Amino acid sequence: SFEDSSVSRGGVSTDGGFVYNGTRMPDVIGALRLKQGWGEASLIGGYHQTTFNENATVGGANHTATGYGVMGYVSINLPMLAAGDSIAFQAAFERNALKFAGLGGASVNGWQNNTVDVYYNGTYSQTGYSLLAYFKHNWTPSVSSELEGSYGNVRYSNSASLASYTTNGYSEFRIGHLLAWHPVKNMEIGLDTAYQHYHNKFNASQIATGFFVPANGIKTNENDFRVQLRLKASF
Repeated sequence: SFEDSSVSRGGVSTDGGFVYNGTRMPDVIGALRLKQGWGEASLIGGYHQTTFNENATVGGANHTATGYGVMGYVSINLPMLAAGDSIAFQAAFERNALKFAGLGGASVNGWQNNTVDVYYNGTYSQTGYSLLAYFKHNWTPSVSSELEGSYGNVRYSNSASLASYTTNGYSEFRIGHLLAWHPVKNMEIGLDTAYQHYHNKFNASQIATGFFVPANGIKTNENDFRVQLRLKASF
């Protein structure tokens, strides 16, 4: 498939005034899927392009960086526990294309660079990976639970402006549970709870440079917990 790259882009570093500079080509996605009685499996790959511009204070030049991502997924049916039960695992890796690994969403502390496809300071390089596990159990034909856990890790390339840059970035893990009730066909009432822990790996001197500090500052560790009531009807 060919997909709108503007929805999958993460952005670029704002260090030195670098800003996103529009879409030049779509994302190119390929997938192989196998579905049988035991469950299903898939292997997905994608190619991504990010363009960005230096503002006038640092030369005003245009740049293009390319990225890619690969993901493997397997889901296994567990009818021996209950009808409709399953367990699934997913692993993804990306380079200069954060969202291809399910990364790049707003962090709990609002740090702008957790949505950065590339960091430009003489090189284009950023890598990330994510791991996810999911389990669904049907307690009754109308009541089910879904438990999910994930871990993500991001690293940026070496840079002359930041010492030991390759050892820094950020990581996060999440765990969530959904208790769902289906009173009638195609209707769901669910209680969704989730916990997220964010760990910033930049050291104090790097944070102090101001490159990565939003107006409200940045912390080494942050935690977030939420509870949501979900009502869903399908037609």
